[in-house]
Amino acid sequence: MRKKIICLIIARGGSKSLPNKNIIKINNIPLIAYSILQAKQIKSIQRVIVSTDSEKIMKISKNYGAEILFKRPKKISGDLSTDFEVFEHAIKWLIKNENYKPDYIVDLRAPEPIRSIKKINQAINIILRTKKRKIIFFNEMLLRSSFRSLFFLIPKKELIILVNNIII
Repeated sequence: MRKKIICLIIARGGSKSLPNKNIIKINNIPLIAYSILQAKQIKSIQRVIVSTDSEKIMKISKNYGAEILFKRPKKISGDLSTDFEVFEHAIKWLIKNENYKPDYIVDLRAPEPIRSIKKINQAINIILRTKKRKIIFFNEMLLRSSFRSLFFLIPKKELIILVNNIII
């Protein structure tokens, strides 16, 4: 049976460090559009959904082919809101309103558009083959800042970590 794989793109409208960063244009394309267009190229992803609290982001995302199912509530759209809260909200919404529960969620960050479709496909194939619960790609720069805290958050036995395409 084919696994239900969705892409959930989290894009908050209220960035303090760089206002409206998710809709800044690079090469005349809004930043969030890169993640949407990349997700739409991956055959195993059935749905591309954007979770946002911004009407502007909703409109732009819809124009690039993403599903906008809801406007993210303010209580999970602040500076201290966690990804877990946003993912939990989206999953509960899908179950309650569509009786749909994805098997896997691909998380493509809007402000990180430089990624390879090939690597995303590799990650999906690895996770389907190994039945791990999570896979995280790191590049060297992210590795330096994030790697140590990662193991405190996610049990190692449930995780595959790829650093520049090398499994560790």
